[in-house]
Amino acid sequence: EILVLGTGDRVERLHPIMLKHMRACGIAVEVQDTHNACATFNFLTSEKRMVAAGLIPP
Repeated sequence: EILVLGTGDRVERLHPIMLKHMRACGIAVEVQDTHNACATFNFLTSEKRMVAAGLIPP
C-alpha cells in the first residue's frame, strides 16, 4: 500500500521515473527524513496498514 523512505538527516527527492514506476504499480511513496519516516511507519502500522520502510541512518 505505501513505502516510507527515510533519507537520513534531510529529505532527498526520489528520481521522477522511479516515483512514476512505483505509482504505476499501485505503491504510494512517502519520502521524509529518517526520524519522521520512523514515526510515520509506526503510525501506519498501528493503523494496520500495509507498509514497508527503507531507512538510512541519520
